[in-house]
Amino acid sequence: MSRMLRKILRERARARAVDSVGVLSAPAELCLDRFAELASTAFAAPGVGLDLVCVPRREGFCHYAVDCDDLLEVCDAWADPVFRLLPGVVGAPYIRYYPGAPLTLARKVDVGMLCVLDTVARLP
Repeated sequence: MSRMLRKILRERARARAVDSVGVLSAPAELCLDRFAELASTAFAAPGVGLDLVCVPRREGFCHYAVDCDDLLEVCDAWADPVFRLLPGVVGAPYIRYYPGAPLTLARKVDVGMLCVLDTVARLP
């Protein structure tokens, strides 16, 4: 099977999984908020939550993180040619640091990312 076909099938499975858990249409979950607070504290990042409902996938860090099947850490988004032109880097909230880990269901399908955003770059 070609790499492109595998990627299309994987993305279709991911989209079905995201839809089945209902995270895009549901109010914030308290347990998810707790994980976000813990991650924010662990990385000494400024607070939890953004004033965003949804960012087009290609305009966010998660697009790259989900595709890499692993942890993603961007220490200085402004200096990184892959990320420097993302809307959240060149404009509010002016992201400089991004660590993210996939949120994976038991059936090995990623439904999103647990990530931390900071306006201050970090050393690698």
